[in-house]
Amino acid sequence: MKDITYPTNFFDRPFADTGNKTIVPENPGSTPGRASLADGFPTETQLPLNQGGIAPNRTDFNGAFYMLSAMAFWQQSGGQWQWSAALNYTTPCLVFHDGKLWWAIRASGPSTADGAQTPADGSSYWLEFLQALANMSSGGSSSVLGNPVGTIIMYHSTASPEGYLPCDGESFSVTTYPSKTLRIAWKGHDAGYARALRAWV
Repeated sequence: MKDITYPTNFFDRPFADTGNKTIVPENPGSTPGRASLADGFPTETQLPLNQGGIAPNRTDFNGAFYMLSAMAFWQQSGGQWQWSAALNYTTPCLVFHDGKLWWAIRASGPSTADGAQTPADGSSYWLEFLQALANMSSGGSSSVLGNPVGTIIMYHSTASPEGYLPCDGESFSVTTYPSKTLRIAWKGHDAGYARALRAWV
């Protein structure tokens, strides 16, 4: 594999920014020879014209290059992707939403079993990225907050820190928190649920 080097050629603007272009649709349309995200350029565009081939359309090329270069143009200036309910996410995706950076810790989105999950405090799908970094202990690697799963900590607040459950004896879903269940559940808990350790003060 070639060594990674810093690029020296940057986009002054996206390709075909003001030119004629067709934003490539997801699926093929009714017009022969046109590109789609699903199929790319259809097979007839590789046949000779005298055998029934169709020349690729220049606006399709412009549209495809525009879509790719617009993303690169955004990223070369440090642009961060914003969360969208129309997209799928999985760990360790990083998105911007509601003025904060969010780190995906579970899969979510329209094509996943749990559907789209909006990044928010207390979410079991997202962690506020900067807060997660602040909570990480040096060398910690067994959880996103730096502590091994199941660690009990003292925390002065009316709400649990992100990534933690309160030790209040309440039940929690073993499907939602499978790694915690392995460490703090015990024999005889109700099917599908475990009970957190009770905190005595």
